Amino acid sequence: HLMIISINFNKLKSNRDLFYKFMLKNKIYLQLHYHPIFLFSIFKKNKRFYIKNYPGSIFYSKNSCSFPIYHNISIKTVDYVINKMKIFFKLLK
Repeated sequence: HLMIISINFNKLKSNRDLFYKFMLKNKIYLQLHYHPIFLFSIFKKNKRFYIKNYPGSIFYSKNSCSFPIYHNISIKTVDYVINKMKIFFKLLK
């Protein structure tokens, strides 16, 4: 199962990669799933796909990630993840 989150990193003056690395350093294994299809090389050759036509796709790909969740995840683990997220956001201030 996945818990997908979307964070507007532009407003935070940060980016998903920094968040990912911070969480990884804290042994929280996020997953990055979405890469807009029109950015794959086979579609780049097709001149019908212009990035400007898909701003939502670009935003989603740069601002979304997921946390692994499972049926017996402990409250302690959930609290740990939440606290690490809070620390990351405080570091941005």
